Amino acid sequence: MIVAAVLASAFLHALWNAFLRAQDDKDGVGLIVVALAALSAGVVAVIATIGGPAPFPDTTSVLWTLAAGCCEAG
Repeated sequence: MIVAAVLASAFLHALWNAFLRAQDDKDGVGLIVVALAALSAGVVAVIATIGGPAPFPDTTSVLWTLAAGCCEAG
């Protein structure tokens, strides 16, 4: 299952790169990327909340996650 997920991820990444190269409006495509990433993250969060264990077992893990996100954005 993990190998299939990695291969699917690699395929989608290559497909996305080919799509980006064919576009003239890079800013518009960037907006689409951000919107799709936010939408997919929301879907994953809902699925994880409904059917899985708690994504953050304590507040320390939430703080580390937020700090990592801020560093990544910076």
